[in-house]
Amino acid sequence: MKYSAEDAEIIIKYDLSSTHAKYVDRHMLNYLIQHIEQSGVYPAEQMQTATLEMLWKTSMIDHYKAKYMEYKNIKEDGVPPEVNEKREALVSRITELEKKCAPFLKVFYPGDVDG
Repeated sequence: MKYSAEDAEIIIKYDLSSTHAKYVDRHMLNYLIQHIEQSGVYPAEQMQTATLEMLWKTSMIDHYKAKYMEYKNIKEDGVPPEVNEKREALVSRITELEKKCAPFLKVFYPGDVDG
């Protein structure tokens, strides 16, 4: 939806998003930022930067990578190596945690847990 300059100015004046963002989990903040981005009130570049900065601080690295490629209009080979390095580290950490939790999970979910 496109707002007139006057309407956008009023919306920005009374926008509480930045206040609410301080108290919202980053994963939920993703939805708030998407909503604001779709409203078209703020410049697209500003919203894209905010989205990427917020996603980088989460474990949603695949979503970060997809958004990065979408915003920069590039293919996978154009993604910075840090993104793939972070993904590898996260997958390794998740695998490690799954192995540590396997004995506990076997008690509650017998037959459903490998390891």
